[in-house]
Amino acid sequence: MEESRKTRRISKSYRLLICCILLFLFNTLSLFAHRYSYVVFKPVEEYIFAGEDSAFEATINNIRPADVLVTVQTLPENVTFVSSEKTEILDENGRSTRIRVVFRFDEVGNFKLPPIASRIRYGSYKLSITPVTVLYNPQTIQPIVRFSVLEPSDKQYYEGQRIKLQLTAIFASNIYSFTTSLKEDSVFYPKGNLAILPLQIEKFSDAEYPIEIFEMIPLTNGKIEVPPVSVKVKTWNGIEKNTISEPLILNVKKSVVKNEVDAAKTQETVTLQNDSSLENNSVPSISKNNPELQNVIQEIKNLRLIERKKIFPISIIKERRQLELQCELQNTENEFSVSLFYVLLAITVIFIILFIIFAILKKKTKMIIFMIIAVTLLILVGIYKIQLNKDFALILQGEVLSIPEETSSLNISLNSGFRVEVKGETKDWIFIKYGNSTGWIKRENLLFL
Repeated sequence: MEESRKTRRISKSYRLLICCILLFLFNTLSLFAHRYSYVVFKPVEEYIFAGEDSAFEATINNIRPADVLVTVQTLPENVTFVSSEKTEILDENGRSTRIRVVFRFDEVGNFKLPPIASRIRYGSYKLSITPVTVLYNPQTIQPIVRFSVLEPSDKQYYEGQRIKLQLTAIFASNIYSFTTSLKEDSVFYPKGNLAILPLQIEKFSDAEYPIEIFEMIPLTNGKIEVPPVSVKVKTWNGIEKNTISEPLILNVKKSVVKNEVDAAKTQETVTLQNDSSLENNSVPSISKNNPELQNVIQEIKNLRLIERKKIFPISIIKERRQLELQCELQNTENEFSVSLFYVLLAITVIFIILFIIFAILKKKTKMIIFMIIAVTLLILVGIYKIQLNKDFALILQGEVLSIPEETSSLNISLNSGFRVEVKGETKDWIFIKYGNSTGWIKRENLLFL
């Protein structure tokens, strides 16, 4: 009976030992998996069109092609893998490998492809791909001509009111001329040229090219259509054609009396004053074009990088915070020390070895104590590793927007030098986390750590 109990205790001890070793190996392998996190496949061309082969490239430093194997696995619908190739190159890092992967996108839209499975020198990794926006193919897309309302900005239309409109064209390689038409329910006439016609567009894009400013005066109320305009254009596949502007319907109201107009103007003035006061109370942002400020932020970056290398960076933190006060930063987070991480890792290994020794010697009390300490340290190492794997940046100029568009609403203006976490990115925009909030900021307004 006593022998059976001893056997069960030994069996439990070995199971706990195996669990600790597996947890340790998992944390260690995860750390080394972050080694090639800088390798990101980016599109070769500035624009990606539907129905065409699109190449993505990435470079792995100090690795030869024979040591690299990539495998493209599951892809989203309407995306096809075409080919891949490896090339050895010479750069400042020595002999490196450049990998080219070619995909074909069958539809337009935003695509975030899954990481590419790779094997680099006996290790397995996931190499990420930059999210892309696929545009219409210039060989098949047809030009579009449309109106947009410039004034009034509140989009309230009344009979007898002057309405300023802008005519634009998109997806046209050449814009030659335009012809207007008239309707009985409105006065409609060109006001001023925005482009000298004929206009030749050098490069295909999804940008709208202004053609003309028009003024329209509704003579009645109700739903009134803006008179269509015929524009002679040339498609990107070489065909000349007349394109009619897209229909635009305005909901025109009856004319208001003078006192109502004055009341509306008074309300608009109050609103503008309130907006102005809010703007004055917003967090100040210093222009990134200030050379002195740029030097301060660069010095903050350098100190943060040094802070990561030291085990006890107390003096570095003190010096950094003095510089941050120049940027009106009161409370900032410290960097996680990589050196301290390896110290914790080494201590964890020591306690695991002691646990194994006492398990072999059947010292139950000491074995349990060192097992608890080893498991606690493994959990701390895992949490520490997660923090080290995060990406951070410093604000150069801090207008954070709700969506990645310059016309979107402003979330907040962050002070220059503020430290934010990088959560995602597109070609020109970075998705950041600041405090408990998130938002988008232009890539050029960040200094990456």
